[in-house]
Amino acid sequence: MKKKTVRMVTLAVLSFLLIGCAKTEESSAKKNKIEPTIPKVTTQQDVGADMVMLDFASDDKIIFHGYFGLFVYDLNTEKITQSIDLKPINCNFTQGDNTCVVTVNKDGSEVNLHPISSENMYVYKLDDNTLEEKVYIEMSDPFKMSAAPTDINEKNYSYVSGSVKFSDGDIGYLAGYDMTLGSLRYVRGDKEYFIFK
Repeated sequence: MKKKTVRMVTLAVLSFLLIGCAKTEESSAKKNKIEPTIPKVTTQQDVGADMVMLDFASDDKIIFHGYFGLFVYDLNTEKITQSIDLKPINCNFTQGDNTCVVTVNKDGSEVNLHPISSENMYVYKLDDNTLEEKVYIEMSDPFKMSAAPTDINEKNYSYVSGSVKFSDGDIGYLAGYDMTLGSLRYVRGDKEYFIFK
């Protein structure tokens, strides 16, 4: 009888510990998830000293950011489909000790946001619109951008930012006629997409 009681108590304690550990792990994972917030921008808003950075471009979408937020623009519907406010996660700095380094994976489904003064980063998954804080790990084999083309002056843009050369020979890049978000456009070949219309 005594052995049975000891076994039952031992089993109860082990069960309690296992359930408690699982709940702690679950609540820890929930703590690291952050609800993405949509940035509030206007067409008259200044693009900032570092302008807008193109982070990813494909035939279907582009991903870009500035101090004002990170945006996903669908080239087929010609609309912004997703965005996150970078200020709540301290990724709104484009220079200095708190610069936020943005990398995107090759298929454009995941964005890593790393404030360089932090040991952590934020992982934004576009498929399920989730944002999670994790320990910083450099992204292996990220999407590669090119420098802004220097020979694009025939359109008198005030600035040109980043570029991607596509297999059909087209070059895609961000540009603007003035320093406001309202003039921001994505150009690929002869087509211009007005992002904040």
